[in-house]
Amino acid sequence: MKIDFTKSGMNKWSLLILYILMVTFMLFRGIKDFNVPYNAHLQLGEFIAYDSGDTHSYLDQIEEYIQTGEYSVGSVEEKNVGRGPYYGAYYYLFRQFLPTPKALDALAILQILWYALAIILLMLIVEPYIKYKAWVWLFPCCIFLLHTGLLYLPRIATDAIATSQLICFAYFYVRFNRTGNLWSLGWAALFLAMASVMKPYLLPIYALCFFDWAFANKIFNFKRWATYVGIMSLPLVVICLPFTIRNAVTLHTFAPMQNTMYAGGKNDPVNAAMRNMVRVWGENHTEWGGLGTFFMPCEGFTYNHELPSHIYTNEYSKEDLYMLAEQCQEYQILNSGYKKDSLEGVLVETMTRYKNAYITEHPLWRIRASYKQMTFLIQPPSLNFNHRHTGIRHFISNGLVLLSWGLAWLLLIGGAMGLLLIIRDISDLRFVTWITLYILLFFSLLLAGEGRFFLIGKWLNAIGLVVLCDKCISSVLKHKN
Repeated sequence: MKIDFTKSGMNKWSLLILYILMVTFMLFRGIKDFNVPYNAHLQLGEFIAYDSGDTHSYLDQIEEYIQTGEYSVGSVEEKNVGRGPYYGAYYYLFRQFLPTPKALDALAILQILWYALAIILLMLIVEPYIKYKAWVWLFPCCIFLLHTGLLYLPRIATDAIATSQLICFAYFYVRFNRTGNLWSLGWAALFLAMASVMKPYLLPIYALCFFDWAFANKIFNFKRWATYVGIMSLPLVVICLPFTIRNAVTLHTFAPMQNTMYAGGKNDPVNAAMRNMVRVWGENHTEWGGLGTFFMPCEGFTYNHELPSHIYTNEYSKEDLYMLAEQCQEYQILNSGYKKDSLEGVLVETMTRYKNAYITEHPLWRIRASYKQMTFLIQPPSLNFNHRHTGIRHFISNGLVLLSWGLAWLLLIGGAMGLLLIIRDISDLRFVTWITLYILLFFSLLLAGEGRFFLIGKWLNAIGLVVLCDKCISSVLKHKN
């Protein structure tokens, strides 16, 4: 794999220094967060890796395989394959020569190293297409100022590493569009496959690629199109084939990655009905801190807040929701059998009825739900001003809070405007825009799902902000001249 500097005026040594600085900063931030007292219960590694809430669903089956040689995740009755082993493969490699805590720390460090490289690649993606090259330094500036985005790096979960892989895909795909080099397409295919097996909601990007090639030229060349499709599909097929065969033989089901594009963990109707109901309310439906914790809490989590006032309808009251929560928690502890099956039907019917009642009484529910997601899409830092310092330290500390908060919103709004300029003016980068808009509009807003879905497209959105800044400065200087 070779990174192309031929179309860039950026100095390799300056980028190497920047890479080292970003890695150092990310490591420092990760170690600092790891040692915060309220994170003590999440510590998994020895100095940096900590639990994401989903960690055990990714790695427990891998550790079981290491210890016993058995990979027993899945249920023949429910046709549930659980999480795929793809993220766990990185952990498996480290476990060959490191004990568990050190292997987890190594995985967290890998995520940081890859993420820093991805930011460099973002700079190289956009730099040839802007007039004022200094704007590419917005990317590392965002890294240093938007600390909330760094919280995902040491967490043992797929978000950080899949984000880095998607950026690597974008870099090589743009390079392929510019040069027509099939090796670039091969690398793009590999990185998209690596990201997609961990984040199946990225799979429609393949369809976008196939569509892009079909209409890239006025004359459709089937042989060339089929060649591109074959190269693009091969890494995904090779990566998924062993797990697909295992699921077909052991569980008698076709599941190359997991059961759904949305979530690979729980696969029961009650959990799905609960998530759909809470999603309609515009609330976080996760069971490890969100409103889903009120109904079906994960082990070690409790919901200690008042229920939001806007979620009620004439169909149900606060007391009804508390009764529903008690039934959900009873359902969680029951073993399979007639009583659990009977309660399952009651709970699914009740939550579906409550969801439909809310939709009927709040026809604009999707707007509210989408607006609630907007605050998580960019993860703006909270405006909690620091009153511990005085004098110049007080001024600097609170100034950084305001700056990072404003920059977070600018990244979303300015980035979206810049993406529209890319669609109009920069054909080589147009495909990056379709990826970002797909993730933003479809999964984050239209489905009103988890806002963290957009974290994976956050830095591609920053390409739009850089282009917007460059166009604005160019227009202003042109007008003055």
